[in-house]
Amino acid sequence: MPVCGKFLSNTRRPESETGNMDKLLSGLKAEDNFNMKMTRNLQWFYWIMVPVYVLVYFVIPDAERTVLDRFSGACYILGFLMFAFAIRSLYKDYLSVDYALPTVVMLQKAVKRYKLFQWKTAWVIPPVLFVDAGVSLSHFNETGIADPWQEYVYGHD
Repeated sequence: MPVCGKFLSNTRRPESETGNMDKLLSGLKAEDNFNMKMTRNLQWFYWIMVPVYVLVYFVIPDAERTVLDRFSGACYILGFLMFAFAIRSLYKDYLSVDYALPTVVMLQKAVKRYKLFQWKTAWVIPPVLFVDAGVSLSHFNETGIADPWQEYVYGHD
């Protein structure tokens, strides 16, 4: 057998390898589509919840609503806004996935996209802290634990 023929026959991929690659790519596309739908739905959820919380905590008058309640609502609203923008960024990332790139480049981008910890998603920590502050403040206010704080907020008698 000529050397050239032997070289060409060794570079051909078996059918099982191309089948595995097709399975991998179709699974990756399905996962990307699922994540894109999930981020779109979450984004809409947060864009709906922000005006609802603005109405509940600031627009609709309520004589029983304290300053601590309003501060708690502001924390919720800030957290929800930050979440909405963070999820919008992720949605745009999934929307811009290009499967026409060479396979190696596309797989490298997929590895970066599905990496467990990414610096670009680390900025969801502040919204978590804001929502946590809102939950904590509303809990303190409901249980009466925050009563000593009312003196500092409203002043001493």
